[in-house]
Amino acid sequence: MEKKNKKAWVIAADMGYGHQRTAYPLRDIAFGGKVINANSYEGIPEKDKKTWQSNRAGYEFISRFKMVPYIGNLAFGVMDKFQKILTYYPKRDLSKPTLMLLSNSKSMENGWGKDLIQRLGKNPLTMVSTFFTPAFMAEELKYPNQIYCVICDADISRSWVAIDPKKSKIKYFASNTWTQTG
Repeated sequence: MEKKNKKAWVIAADMGYGHQRTAYPLRDIAFGGKVINANSYEGIPEKDKKTWQSNRAGYEFISRFKMVPYIGNLAFGVMDKFQKILTYYPKRDLSKPTLMLLSNSKSMENGWGKDLIQRLGKNPLTMVSTFFTPAFMAEELKYPNQIYCVICDADISRSWVAIDPKKSKIKYFASNTWTQTG
């Protein structure tokens, strides 16, 4: 394969080191050799930056709040329940979107991520994202090329999967195996 055909937009997010660690080995296929951080790229609109910061701050607040005796564990337990990864068995329909997924989708309908996806769309290379939100942004805004989402964890929450998985064009891969999972 020619070198120019190997290039892709590699997108990460500053939402924990796992997404950065997963993106790092992909930098050799990244356009210009650079990984783009969806929440801190050069020229990101202030409104988008604030949405990213708000999402991260909420998660980090609850995570730190866990250290408060009694009520901290209770608050973390509630958040953990929303992120719970259900067992495979018994088999059942787990396609219902989570509250977080619906909230993020509403933000995207209101323009969150539009700037990033429009910028990438000027040179619509294959997109490889190590965080689900940029992949969802690309799908929501009809990104004209393939969209891949690399799963950084052993298991994933329902929040990592598109609102309508059967209609989604996002392809999922586990970072340790690179086999298609969806």
